Amino acid sequence: DAKAGADGPADLPAKDLSDAELGAALQARFRQLSPDGVIAAGDRVQTVWVAPHLREKAATPVMFCGVRDDPTVWGYPAANVSGIRERPHVGEAIAMMKQLLPQITAIGYLAADTPVGRALMDSIGQRPETFPVRFGAFQLASDLPEGLRLAAGMRQSCDALLLAALDGLSGPAEGGAAVAEETAVSRIHGAFGKPMIGTRPEHVRAGALCGVAPSGAEQGRIAGQMLMAAIGGTPLSQLPIQVNRNGERMINLSAMRKLGIRPRPELLKGCHLMQID
Repeated sequence: DAKAGADGPADLPAKDLSDAELGAALQARFRQLSPDGVIAAGDRVQTVWVAPHLREKAATPVMFCGVRDDPTVWGYPAANVSGIRERPHVGEAIAMMKQLLPQITAIGYLAADTPVGRALMDSIGQRPETFPVRFGAFQLASDLPEGLRLAAGMRQSCDALLLAALDGLSGPAEGGAAVAEETAVSRIHGAFGKPMIGTRPEHVRAGALCGVAPSGAEQGRIAGQMLMAAIGGTPLSQLPIQVNRNGERMINLSAMRKLGIRPRPELLKGCHLMQID
């Protein structure tokens, strides 16, 4: 099988390639290998390669995974494309924070002003009663300076801050280029000055107290099972798009100690503990 990660195969200098160059390189590799099936991971691979080059244009079955945007953006499902959609574990992450800091009653929401950030905000707003705390504010940032201002502005009304998709935020220090998500989170943490809840591993590594992230292993396993079924002759009409179920629980030990939190031992069971220097 051919596999393409979020930035393409490991031997392609994907981060140094433009979208057009990466799409052409992946298509050349596809023609060279002539695989029986493809697993395509990440939003960028869908945008630059699968959607323009393979969707409805090849007989080869393709399964996507690790995508944050709505699959309909790329015209999925298609005659030869299905896969597994990534669902953020917002409720689980908030419940985890509540267990660590029971006194929290109101949290804020901060994401980049992107389709992913807006969609998650709308989803939360449609079911506020399902969360153990109330949302004191919902904010979307167009760039990093605005994100810092919004985070600082939520200090008075929110006990904690839920971080969603923050990739793509640009900063003046970078000449208007997008900053790494960990860098953005670290700066936002400094501006907010209170505990933060993550929905990705990058968030917890950059200072969030805890979080629950989608399991890449689960998505890869399901995408692989679906692909093998398709290669074995199962029509893709019988392989509908799936949604991930399991999450990886994470705690930033350094942040926990700074806050003087002594969690119950059972809360740490099966949790990925991150020691951040």
